[in-house]
Formats: sequence, C-alpha cells, structure tokens
Amino acid sequence: MTEQELSVIKNRAHNATRVRSVELALSYYHVKWGKRDNSEDIPDDTIFVRKEDALFLGYAREDVLTLVAEVERLRKLMQDSEATLARRDEAQDKKAAQVYINIGIEPYE
Repeated sequence: MTEQELSVIKNRAHNATRVRSVELALSYYHVKWGKRDNSEDIPDDTIFVRKEDALFLGYAREDVLTLVAEVERLRKLMQDSEATLARRDEAQDKKAAQVYINIGIEPYE
C-alpha cells in the first residue's frame, strides 16, 4: 500500500462522523438488528442486519483509525531499523577498510 493510499483511507476515516454509541449511529442510518416485525411502523429505508454486523459497522471508524495508526507506527519502526542497519554497515565497511590499510593492503571499492 502506498503512502497516498494510506492517506486517503486515513482522511476518509477522519472525515466520517464520530459517534458516541453504536446504537445512535445505527438509528441515524435506519439500521436495526434482528428481523423485521410487521407490527412496527418502520421506515421503508430501514435495513435489518445481524447484531454482529451492526457492531462492526458502528465501530468501523475507530477501528480504521487504530489500524492506520498501527501501520504508520510499523512503517516508522521499519524506516528507523533500516537507517540503523545502514549506519552499522557503513561503520563496518570503514572498520574493514582500516584493517586493510593497517596490514598494508589497498582497500577495495
């Protein structure tokens, strides 16, 4: 995933409405869990979903932001590790070159 793709996902999640409760969010979008009961006066655009699916939808914004933060943390950790390894390799190359010089051999390039 590119930085741009991750940024688009992060912005989309940040711009989504933050909800105080799953029930509030689902009622706003006319989502109910359970089965349709014809005795109730329910708007036609109401969607009935399983409770597990409703909870997934309700927590999606926070979950996405948490996952994006973890991807960013791991990328930074990886970059820091790569930089540390590069510095270590450079130091080892200099040390090896000095050993060659000390014993009278021209270091290789």
